[in-house]
Amino acid sequence: MTRRLDPVRRRHDRRKGNLLIRAGWSLPRFSRHDLDGRPEEGPAEIPETPAPAAA
Repeated sequence: MTRRLDPVRRRHDRRKGNLLIRAGWSLPRFSRHDLDGRPEEGPAEIPETPAPAAA
């Protein structure tokens, strides 16, 4: 797992996330402790992805 300690990269990641949220995406965030300490609960917190619309 890569940690974003570089302030420039962290700002870039935050801006990118904000753009996705404004576009209607949901960005669940998990810490290393979430993934290590309760891995079975993570998928339950992710909303089900809707099926793509038929073309």
